[in-house]
Amino acid sequence: VQELVEAGANVNVMDDDNTKTSLMIAAQGGHKKVFDYLLPLTEDCEERKEAEQELNRYIQKQQNF
Repeated sequence: VQELVEAGANVNVMDDDNTKTSLMIAAQGGHKKVFDYLLPLTEDCEERKEAEQELNRYIQKQQNF
C-alpha cells in the first residue's frame, strides 16, 4: 500500500460502487497496519470516524469468536 501511495495512488478515491475508500476496506477486513497507515492520509473526517468504528467492530467480533 505504501508503494502505491508513494507512486501517486489517491487513497481518498471511492471503490467502483462509490461507497468505500481504501481506509474503510482496510477497516472492514481488519487490516490494522494498513488502516493505521491510511488514516492520516484520509481527508474526510467523517470517513475516518466511521472507519475507526468499523475497525473496532471487526476487532470486537474477532475477540468474541
